[in-house]
Amino acid sequence: DAILLTFTGAEAPDKRGGHLANAYSCRFLASMFGYLVTGFLFNGHEQGGDFDFSLTLGGLWWVAVAPAIFSLLSLFPYIREPTRSTVSTRESTLTAVFSSFCY
Repeated sequence: DAILLTFTGAEAPDKRGGHLANAYSCRFLASMFGYLVTGFLFNGHEQGGDFDFSLTLGGLWWVAVAPAIFSLLSLFPYIREPTRSTVSTRESTLTAVFSSFCY
């Protein structure tokens, strides 16, 4: 919310409120998704509802975690580690110290 207020202050006066409206729209839609998931998937006979099917608490956990796991796993091919030199850290540190005295 603090970053949103900073962006709102940087908006032009004639377009002020655009970032704020987008943020509240996204927040509203995300909360509505949570309400719908709770209302439809937890409306079984076990919870006192009318539906023949119901979702367990573990099932709800997987509904929430599966997109996060998928997005993390899809990023692994794009991670590139920089290659290190074969010189040990101690040797490179000593070389840097001695070279600073020599120049």
